[in-house]
Amino acid sequence: GDIFSAVDEKGRVFAFFPLRNRYALVCHLGTPALECAFSPVQRTELLVTCEDMTVRCVNVQTKALVSTLRGHRQVPTSVSFQLPGQLALTASADAVIMWNSANWSRFRTLNAGPGVEAAQFAGNGELVAVCFRDDSILMWELSTLALQYRFTLPAYEHPPGLKRFSVSENCHVIVASGQSPFIYVWEFESQTLVRIIELPATVHRIVQHAFVPTTAHIMGVLGDDGQLNFLNVTSKQPKVSLQIAHKVKALTAFAIEGHGKETAHKVQDIRQRADAEDLSYLPHRSGLAHRHQHPTSTLMESLFGAPYQPPPPVPMQPPQADTDASKIDGATEAPPPVSSTPSRRKAPLQPSLNLHEYTVQHRRLQQLLRSYGRFPEKYRLLAWKYILRLPINTAAFEQLVAKGNHSTTTRLHDLYPIQNQRLFRRLKRILSALAHWCPVYGELTTVPALAFPFVKVCVNDDVVAFEVVLSVLVHWGRDFVLQYPYPPRPQLTRLDQALQQRDAQLHAHFMSHRITPEDYGWSLVSTAFSEVLARHDWLCLWDNLIAHWDKPSLLWTAVLAYLSQIRNSLLQSTTASAIQASFHHQQPLQVKQWIVTMHAIQLPKLVDADDSNDDDWFPLPPGQYPAFTRYPTFVVDYQIQERNRIATEEAALESKRQLLSQIEARTRELEAAHATWMDDKVHILESEQRRRMQAMQAEKARLMELNILHAQTRDRRLQQVRESAKEALRETTKILQAEHDRWLDELNVHSEKEKLRSQQQMDEEELTRLELDAQRRVAELTKDREREERLQQMRLEFFAQLREQELHDQMVFDGWKDEDNREIAAQNEARERLAAKQLRREEAKLRYEWRTKFNEQRMQKQRQMQMLAQERARRRASAPIVAEDNDDDDVDGSDVEFKSRDSEILQRALDDISSDEDDVVVSPSPFRKETTTPQISQLEHDLRAEFSDLSNDDRESLEQRPLSELERDLDDLLGDVSDDDERNDAGKDAAPSVASTTGDLNSLLEHVREPPLVVQATNTTASTPPPTRTTTEKDSRRTDTTRKLQQLRSKLSDLEAMASKAIPVEVEEKFEAGASRNKGEHAKLMERAKELLEQHAARLKG
Repeated sequence: GDIFSAVDEKGRVFAFFPLRNRYALVCHLGTPALECAFSPVQRTELLVTCEDMTVRCVNVQTKALVSTLRGHRQVPTSVSFQLPGQLALTASADAVIMWNSANWSRFRTLNAGPGVEAAQFAGNGELVAVCFRDDSILMWELSTLALQYRFTLPAYEHPPGLKRFSVSENCHVIVASGQSPFIYVWEFESQTLVRIIELPATVHRIVQHAFVPTTAHIMGVLGDDGQLNFLNVTSKQPKVSLQIAHKVKALTAFAIEGHGKETAHKVQDIRQRADAEDLSYLPHRSGLAHRHQHPTSTLMESLFGAPYQPPPPVPMQPPQADTDASKIDGATEAPPPVSSTPSRRKAPLQPSLNLHEYTVQHRRLQQLLRSYGRFPEKYRLLAWKYILRLPINTAAFEQLVAKGNHSTTTRLHDLYPIQNQRLFRRLKRILSALAHWCPVYGELTTVPALAFPFVKVCVNDDVVAFEVVLSVLVHWGRDFVLQYPYPPRPQLTRLDQALQQRDAQLHAHFMSHRITPEDYGWSLVSTAFSEVLARHDWLCLWDNLIAHWDKPSLLWTAVLAYLSQIRNSLLQSTTASAIQASFHHQQPLQVKQWIVTMHAIQLPKLVDADDSNDDDWFPLPPGQYPAFTRYPTFVVDYQIQERNRIATEEAALESKRQLLSQIEARTRELEAAHATWMDDKVHILESEQRRRMQAMQAEKARLMELNILHAQTRDRRLQQVRESAKEALRETTKILQAEHDRWLDELNVHSEKEKLRSQQQMDEEELTRLELDAQRRVAELTKDREREERLQQMRLEFFAQLREQELHDQMVFDGWKDEDNREIAAQNEARERLAAKQLRREEAKLRYEWRTKFNEQRMQKQRQMQMLAQERARRRASAPIVAEDNDDDDVDGSDVEFKSRDSEILQRALDDISSDEDDVVVSPSPFRKETTTPQISQLEHDLRAEFSDLSNDDRESLEQRPLSELERDLDDLLGDVSDDDERNDAGKDAAPSVASTTGDLNSLLEHVREPPLVVQATNTTASTPPPTRTTTEKDSRRTDTTRKLQQLRSKLSDLEAMASKAIPVEVEEKFEAGASRNKGEHAKLMERAKELLEQHAARLKG
């Protein structure tokens, strides 16, 4: 609110500071400017649109041009800033361009379809609203350019030609207007037209409208009548709540301060409205009367009466009071929306007075004039308007002015050079209006001199000046053009006759010098005495003439009175030129005596005067000015045609003159250029000659200087050579010394490197030796491990061979037994085959049971321990001899208790096996027993010593059957082997039987080596019951022995596989905590058992 700006058609930018009552010219753009707007971010930057299709940014504080924006192909007419934000928007008919105010770069361009009328930001800068020429308003979202809103008029509405629109701050309503007196209001969200508001009757079209800041419903609307109306556009019954207007000037533009407290207006000289006394304006004028209080003469008030008051408003529509306590007439209330334009109302032009009142007031004014001699300066124009009853036809005058300057005023400045250009433009405008109203006044050369003083008196009111001049011409000068192009002969003849009667001497003096009435009468009347009277004298004359307008002949009697005033000077003039000069220059006068004489002179009445239609032209009727035809139209038309023809010829001649002048100017330019070229050529030749001479002299001087320089250069070069040689020698010495030092340093470094390299080589060799030793040790360890593995494999193979040999021996022994029982051979063979099949089945079952139990024991230790305890208890119950003191022993006892108990069980099992074998063998020889007893005893002793150290967990992990049975089977095997040895010593006759028995045992061994049958695992250790035996007890014992041997071989094969196979990782991790010591003992036991078996086999071979 502390600064506002304005631009004009000359491209000047002004900054106004209302708080300091100052203004400043910011800059001159050089091109007409149209619109301007301040940036909300940089408040000193002003964005101005220009007619050269550019937009310029000016800093009003530094008065510098910040940037020039180009991109429009047509003249930009709208400018808007984003609130808040840094974007600016300019719009032309072809496009809408958005700019980034930070660096004034182009942000985005929107191409126009049907043509853009106006554009601005809306919705807190989030929307871009554009009004098009098809009376539609579209809004796009700025970020996505998606169409959000469309506002259009109904189809039945007459196209208003929308030119501008405004959006309320809360985005509830949008208002648009155009070339009509209606305001269209849409609801924002529903996009529907809610009302159409008609402005007062004085408004024909809307010039500008805008919402008052900080309000969402009050809008200021400026119409073409020059009044600014404020109304509530959201009310169901809109009313004009405030009017701002000037008494004699019209508002053409306005702007409202950002807080809505102040307004700035642009005014025009003449109010652009038809009724200067509109009722809606009068209350506002009275409301502002305290600002323009001037003392008013009571005499003038008594003459003109009290100020006219409008009629009281209708009671149903009371006026609304504003902050200035001014009242608004009810006629300003806008009616509800209608589909068709109603008839426009006309306000009364002035207070209507009857003829009697006007006559009384007219006489009082005449008395006032006779008393004071002239009207007061302040009220003169008011008195003239009242007496002449001027209608103030503003609309008619605007129509005449709208036609432009008349062709007859083209050379007006040459004929009447006026220094005041504003006054000259007003005079030219009024003369053009007169010429357009009646062509004869455009042809009359004395009209400018007659109209000029009236235009100057009516300072700012062109309508009053025009109507005053028009009243003078149609009333006092209605006969001026009656005989055009000649002066009014009847009036001049009457004037000449009156002069001859009043002053024959002066008349005779005029006749003697051939001074005609045109010279002394028409020259004064045609210019309304403006050339011979001073301003005050002229005003006094026309005050009397206008006050006595009912006596139009006073204008001619004023001529006779003027002649009587300057009679002496005229009689003293001896030449016609001196006399004529007296009628064109001011003369000293006694104005009061002149006025008295003017009223005293009486002119005879014209014989052929026709005053019947004088009332048609005076006073001027309201509305339109009457057509004036009291002139020879054919003469005027002919003159106009001639003037147009002459103007055309003059234009053609002027164009030819201009062409000729251009040719002559071009010729002169060419001649001047040729002369200049010749002079330049001569100067060039002379300069070239001088240059050659100077060059020769310079060359000689240069040669001498070159010789001197050559000698100096030679001496300097020799000196440089000597110095260079010395310097080179010094440098060479330095280089050699440096090279020597470098070689010494390199030798030292090389020797150090060699020492370091030799040391590193020695270290490397030592490391290599250590690596080789380590590799050799690793290889040896690997070889030892491989040799151990091979030895282990060999041991296992030998152990297996030993077992096979033992089996072979046992089968030979069985063959010998079969030979002793030949009578039952067939039955025994059958039984043996059945026993072998049953043995294989049982062996497979037992093998599967052993593997199942072995896996279950390793997966679930607790469960296996319970199962083993149950199996052991069952084995104890089925054993022939069981120690009674071990029945109640706990399974989980200590290792010492298990060792003692197992030793007892092993001893008893071996005893049982020995007793059984003694019963089975048929008549054994004493030699055999003697020979095998030491071997059996030795092996039995070693096994007992070895197996006595086994713990309970190791023994149960090695086998699934009780240890007593394993020892008994082993003793049985050893006993059978001793028996076989004795049987082999008996003779060679038993060889075939042994061979056959060995073959049977080998076949049995092959069956035993076959993989076991897959059977369903069981939770008990009970085997399938053997088939029913029908043989004798001897055969049963033999079968049991064979079954035990087969089971023993199966156990040994399992032990061999376990020895060659590593323990699974998961089992080892599971039993690592509690069975690590038992595994070591198990391994030791296996190794010891293998060694014992190997030693036993070696002894057998020996």
